[in-house]
Amino acid sequence: MSALQKGPRGPHASCPTSPAELGLLPPCLLLCPQLCHNHTPMLEVRCPHCGLVILVPDNVQGRTGLCFGCGLQLQVPLAPEDAAPQEITYRRGEQISGRYVIKELIGRGGMGIVYRALDTLLDENVALKFMRPQRFTEKGRRVFMREAQIARRLRHENIVAVHDVSTTASGILYISMELLKGRSLRDFLKNHRQTRKLIDVRLAVTIISQVLAALEYAHRMVIHRDVKPENIMLLSGEWVKVLDFGLAKAIAPDQAAQPSASGKTKHVIGTLAYAAPEQVKRREIDSRADLYAVGLVLQELLTLRTPIDEPVEIPEVRNDVSPSILSTLYRALKDDVADRWQHAGDFRHALLDAFE
Repeated sequence: MSALQKGPRGPHASCPTSPAELGLLPPCLLLCPQLCHNHTPMLEVRCPHCGLVILVPDNVQGRTGLCFGCGLQLQVPLAPEDAAPQEITYRRGEQISGRYVIKELIGRGGMGIVYRALDTLLDENVALKFMRPQRFTEKGRRVFMREAQIARRLRHENIVAVHDVSTTASGILYISMELLKGRSLRDFLKNHRQTRKLIDVRLAVTIISQVLAALEYAHRMVIHRDVKPENIMLLSGEWVKVLDFGLAKAIAPDQAAQPSASGKTKHVIGTLAYAAPEQVKRREIDSRADLYAVGLVLQELLTLRTPIDEPVEIPEVRNDVSPSILSTLYRALKDDVADRWQHAGDFRHALLDAFE
């Protein structure tokens, strides 16, 4: 008689009571989402298919099982302390979560690795971004899932669309996003630095106005926290898309907690070079920190100098930037948040008016 056929044993009647009974369900385990007192210690597993959080005994690490919720197959990952560092590598044709077929590697970054893949459900090519496991604590994983689900709701012409957020059978977090044909603003800036060719003011304003349009929409739901050229994509026709909304928060999840009595948090969230003064001081931030970062990106577009380069005044570099544009930019870079642009829409309209 299998564990499913045994009589009731209390509130968790359908849950096997021992690893031995788990073995009565060949070739897979039945994974239960509820905690039974005689299953100790337990590991938390998230089903990559339905998202159900499942508790399983720690002595079944690495074994294949069936999700108690949807009945589909998944693998119990190794506990973090026992698992070796994972190098994320997939072969062409390999399947992910029974839905995606790997096509080719697109790129690698500090947060993860991106592949082009075929989404067999949507029948279209997508970008699959796999997050490096070593970058996330368990709390960070939960924050990542929450923030990524918010990003999934963002639908705007200047924001990269997120289709799906899940984990692989081995527990690696990933995001399925629209596949873009273009290059990052960082690559664009590098090219201009190498050729020592200044970027046209009109193009700089065009790029930044679209970034601000994306933020104006997104700030209703989420703060980006990591606006920088690497997270801005340039497409054909001078079209701009912003990606990775809110995901930096998952790298330093303690920021999600309330600040201490001093008003400080434990980590600087985002890239330090583009961080607002309040971020550097580890204080609570709001959408105005994103606007400060946008100001730094605009300054870089006009000078070809990053925030970590030796500071230089824009009029020392070029003489084709109007005083009204300079005034608009300098307001974004005020140290005091109360003196900055308060809303992305106001910043955007002022910049466009200044250019006109």
